[in-house]
Amino acid sequence: MPSSPGVRPSAPAPVAPPLPQANAVANQVNGQMAAKLGELGLSPEQAQAVLALSREVVERVVWEIVPQLAEAIIKEEIARLTRE
Repeated sequence: MPSSPGVRPSAPAPVAPPLPQANAVANQVNGQMAAKLGELGLSPEQAQAVLALSREVVERVVWEIVPQLAEAIIKEEIARLTRE
């Protein structure tokens, strides 16, 4: 996946404080994932490491994809509004 000019994929993305609802969902998902990782025979420390790495990867993807997607949606909406 190509990165934006001036953005280094290995650089940590800025993280906005999560919304309370997002925290609740994240805790629920982490609990479910931790249970599944435990079923695979991972130790609690290993499961926590996998969860932390997974979160980092998801955050990087979101910070790269969501702005591009939002820009495309906004441009489409502007084009639609200017045609009307």
